[in-house]
Amino acid sequence: GEGRLLVVDGSLPSWETTGRLRWSDAGQVTAALRERFGFDAFVLRPLLGGRDDAGRGVWAYELEARSTPRHGRWIDGNGVGTLPDAEQRSIAAAALDGGARDEALRAPWSWPGWYDGVLPWIDERLEELGRRRVGEPNQTHAWAISSVLRIPTIAGDVYFKAVPPHFGHEAALTSALARRHRGRITTVLAADEERRW
Repeated sequence: GEGRLLVVDGSLPSWETTGRLRWSDAGQVTAALRERFGFDAFVLRPLLGGRDDAGRGVWAYELEARSTPRHGRWIDGNGVGTLPDAEQRSIAAAALDGGARDEALRAPWSWPGWYDGVLPWIDERLEELGRRRVGEPNQTHAWAISSVLRIPTIAGDVYFKAVPPHFGHEAALTSALARRHRGRITTVLAADEERRW
């Protein structure tokens, strides 16, 4: 939720990853949230990130929870002082501050509720193609230049991509190239050029 932090056993959630996690890799984040903390979410946007002197990554994301965490609880800014050490309190304060700035520059998919409008569009296009969805979408990327979902269907996975206005011609260009060079580039099943999907 807006202006709240997830706390598990009195601390900010943490886990070890295999390989390096890039801040735009929403899929690894959402998978860890599901597997370790028991809830589904979409990453709306990264708020802060970097590596400390030991090479440990510290990332904070704004989320849209799709279910209630089985483990942990949400705290607001007033609860930051209850975190166990100065490093966590500093990260929490920076994340809350990061969520309050740059509102005018947010990508469309970084707003709560945006995916609620996208999922029906995806389902309608899949039904038209006879490729009904058979599971929940898995978010693979979320950052300033795109949002990407992998959607399981009865005929295999398909991908959904949204881009910002400065990449506004991508849907039309990719569709035209797919028609012209069938089999050589990604097959476009559906596109909404106006919305850049």
